[in-house]
Amino acid sequence: MDKKIWWQKIKNQWYKLGQTASALILTLAVLVVIVFGLGLGLAYAYQDRIFPNVALGGLSLGGLKEAQARELLENYNETIKKNIYILRFGQAADSSNGQELRLSAYGLGEAADISNSQPYYFLNTESSATLAYRWGRTGSWFSRGLEIWQALLGQADQPIELTADFVALENSIKVASTEFLDQAEDAHFVWEKNKLEVIEEKTGKIFDLEEALKKLRQQITRGEIKSIEVKTIYAEPTLKIVDLEKLKPTLEKVVKKLPLVIADSAGRIYYFAVEDLLNFLTLAKSAEGEIYWQMAPEKNQTEALRLQQYFSLTNQANFLVDNEKLVFVSKIKRGQGLDIAATFVSINEALKSETRVKKITATTVDLSQDDLDFSPAELGLKEIVAMGESDFRGSPKNRINNIKVGVRSLNGVLIAPGETFSILKALGAISAAKGYLKELVIKQGKTVPELGGGLCQVSTTAFRVALSAGVPIIERYNHAYRVPYYEPAGTDATIYDPTLDFKFKNDFKSYLMFQTEIVGTKVLYYLWGTSDGRKVVNPKPAVYNIVPPPEKLIIEDPEMPEGETKCTEKPHSGASTSFTQTITRANGEKKETVFASKYRPWQEVCLVGIKKDGTMPVSGTSPQAGAPLPIPDLLPAPSVGSPFTQTR
Repeated sequence: MDKKIWWQKIKNQWYKLGQTASALILTLAVLVVIVFGLGLGLAYAYQDRIFPNVALGGLSLGGLKEAQARELLENYNETIKKNIYILRFGQAADSSNGQELRLSAYGLGEAADISNSQPYYFLNTESSATLAYRWGRTGSWFSRGLEIWQALLGQADQPIELTADFVALENSIKVASTEFLDQAEDAHFVWEKNKLEVIEEKTGKIFDLEEALKKLRQQITRGEIKSIEVKTIYAEPTLKIVDLEKLKPTLEKVVKKLPLVIADSAGRIYYFAVEDLLNFLTLAKSAEGEIYWQMAPEKNQTEALRLQQYFSLTNQANFLVDNEKLVFVSKIKRGQGLDIAATFVSINEALKSETRVKKITATTVDLSQDDLDFSPAELGLKEIVAMGESDFRGSPKNRINNIKVGVRSLNGVLIAPGETFSILKALGAISAAKGYLKELVIKQGKTVPELGGGLCQVSTTAFRVALSAGVPIIERYNHAYRVPYYEPAGTDATIYDPTLDFKFKNDFKSYLMFQTEIVGTKVLYYLWGTSDGRKVVNPKPAVYNIVPPPEKLIIEDPEMPEGETKCTEKPHSGASTSFTQTITRANGEKKETVFASKYRPWQEVCLVGIKKDGTMPVSGTSPQAGAPLPIPDLLPAPSVGSPFTQTR
């Protein structure tokens, strides 16, 4: 009996479940019929139009025919391209502090050139209109119905379909954003006041551009315009001042070994100096905190290339000027190539040697069979970028001869981009074999004849053409006193091999080349290169602190005929001079450099003949004044510093 009751209950429950399932199935069927019925009805009602509420990037296209949508999208495309997006660096997005970068489809900057025929991104109106029209019309019946209901519920806003070169846009943003970067700086060595000093490290500030660029893409494709904050990341330097202080004594010993002479088989000589040491100095820190150093060409690829060019190209060109254009008379070939890696191995060995190595041989490879040739245009020698002149009127014969030899030596000298020009290096050895004659110079307080007297006219003119070009002056010394050959005072440059040199650095992107000539008593220098738009102003030096010369100095000379007088120096008033050079770059950036010179008051010096016993002529007699000797070239006064420049 109990079993029959239990079975009856089971049957009743199954019956009720069956009724419920039937009701659910019937309801679902009715709903499906209604949904698809509405979908079919909607599809019929919108058979040539876009379903309602369909949008692209927030732009509603519902109810429009495909052609109408295309027309609306054309207008929308112009809006998209002109939308200004803002990337904010180093601040909260709602802050007015910090720096920002504005951009549109036409490029960076709010006033980007909208005439640009190829924007970074634009709306493909044909495919976008088709995409909107096909919403609810492709795929299975189920997916079509689902999309129609999404449209009815307002959930049919699709991202904009753009034709875009986001990679190019993002690369331009990365380049532009570098001006906001504040890279971490390791502690490093500098050369100041003839001493090796350590500059303290600096914590850096960089930006996480990847996340910001991802947000930018999303905003562009969705038609949104919101400021985007670029996340700041702080970076710690690797090398601290405490690390370099430990290494400093070692490098001070290395500095004492400089300059290191690097010579090749062609006779080129390069003086590897402190500047080169710091250019190529590479430091590494071990896990134990020990600091290692070496010279590495990859540390400064620009300077390494300059070194390669120095030993590869001939350093002087044979040329003529035809119709204001430069023409090489003979080919400028490489001849040889510098094996930079092998040469730096030799440099490291020399500098790390326990004993001083004064000279090494550059490792080169023969390129004489190369067909590679260089034209003036390929070296960037397109125009005259600077001119300088001086006047040697009144010079004696030997001085004029030496000036001519020196001027010829500079004609055609090539200076590679980034290279530091040294006039002593360009002139080479001063010898009689080159045609130099003896002329008076003042050396250690005495007037003596030496080969090459007068070459300061050559270096002074080089200083003036360098001033005209606006290139950085690396080394320059003024004369001990004002010399008429070099007026106006403050624009002279004295040289004396090997201690006093005149140097400047070629900071043009092109080669520079000297064209030198003498016209009458004037020395004229021209520098050929490619102008970078810089404007240079060199005002006439101001002269002040004028000090009268001391009393005449009479020196007894038993070798001269008794009573004869010969004056070796004329009196000159002492003075100070200065002028401020202003260089304005093509981008508007200005740089001012003060060139100051100090000249000692110089007394008149006369030699007077005396008797062999050392007595002066009888009292009351007047010595016969002989004609003054020519003005000699002078070494600078011991109290004069170098190079008397200050940049601000």
